[in-house]
Amino acid sequence: MKYRVLFLFIIIFSLFVCLVACNRADAEHIHSFSEWNIVSEASCTAEGLMARQCSECGQSDEHTVEKLMHSLEKQSEVTATCDTEGYTVYACECGYSHRADYVPPIGHKLENTVTPATCTSQGYTHYECQLCDYKFDGDFVMPLAHKNSKSERFYATVRASGYTQYTCDDCGHIYKEDYVSYSDIVTGAEVENTAVLKKGIDTSKYNHKTGATSDDLLPMDWAALKSAGVEFVILKAGSSIEKDPAFEADYAAARAAGLEVGAYFYAYSTTVGETVEDANTLLGWLEGKKFEYPIYFDIEDKTLAGLGKEHLTDMCVAFGEVLQTAGYYAAVYANNEWLYNLLDTQRIKSLFDVWYARYPFDTQDEEQSFAFDTEDFSWNEGKYDKQMGMWQFTEKGRIAEFECDFDFNYSYKDYPSVMKEWGLNGF
Repeated sequence: MKYRVLFLFIIIFSLFVCLVACNRADAEHIHSFSEWNIVSEASCTAEGLMARQCSECGQSDEHTVEKLMHSLEKQSEVTATCDTEGYTVYACECGYSHRADYVPPIGHKLENTVTPATCTSQGYTHYECQLCDYKFDGDFVMPLAHKNSKSERFYATVRASGYTQYTCDDCGHIYKEDYVSYSDIVTGAEVENTAVLKKGIDTSKYNHKTGATSDDLLPMDWAALKSAGVEFVILKAGSSIEKDPAFEADYAAARAAGLEVGAYFYAYSTTVGETVEDANTLLGWLEGKKFEYPIYFDIEDKTLAGLGKEHLTDMCVAFGEVLQTAGYYAAVYANNEWLYNLLDTQRIKSLFDVWYARYPFDTQDEEQSFAFDTEDFSWNEGKYDKQMGMWQFTEKGRIAEFECDFDFNYSYKDYPSVMKEWGLNGF
């Protein structure tokens, strides 16, 4: 065992001595290199390579040569446009190209066309470049909206709603607004109010005559009527036969005395067509006047009694529609027999205000009469149904200083306010 260890030590030591001796020999050797030889030429796209070799030991050495600079020549020019820059392109034989000498964009040369706003479309300015195809719209203006130089009112009737028609001054556009339902204005004959709001009379030429057969009309003292407590008067405008000869003078005098006014038309015509003609005639008599109370269609003449409920009711509706179309508050005058037996009661009472004539205390006694301020008259709902807008309760009313009898009336509806609120009857 001892000899084996000694033998291993001797071998290791011998190897160490050999290695040291060899390194000393190498360190002492100096290479004798030849001149550098070009292995590959450098170009503008690749590095070059040079090499040399030791003539004694044959060891070789190499090093790279940097790429050459490109040999650039102007190849082309790109001219600047409105929105892109210009530049020059330089190129080398090797295919390499390079951009330089940049020029800023020259900007758009814009011309504009203005399209004005209209009532319904927006206005704008159209811009278009004179150097290129660039264009756009800008400077927008909101539509101007319609200018209403003209408005025309169409009144509500029993068959159609009312509205105002506007015509634009700028574009001629026609449109409708401010719709009004007929039922907003007229809710039928019946009213909830049971208190008398105002007291009035109705008059015609017969209140002026000196006798039943006389055509001479005596003047009426309207100031005295007002002093007696009369607050309104329903004037007879005329009939299918004639315009009442007292109508114009009575209207002017009642107005001058400060009374509120309504009117009625006495029917003799027997057809719907004739009734329409009557209504149009009446419109001419009413023109230029104002009425706080309705314009009544007085249908009570015995010559019409046999025409039948539907026909007579159609006449009332036709008359009313003509008046309503012209902006008047049309209503119906009827006594108890006509309202409940000769007309279509429900249709009349649902479509119109009713001036109801019923005389609970009148008798055949020619001497009987009633003072204007009598308290004997009150609506009897059990007999007359629900309260209606106007009640003519006697035709034998007497007012001091007047020789004639008057029809006395109670109003249960605020008609003057209705006319003014809805712009009817000349208001």
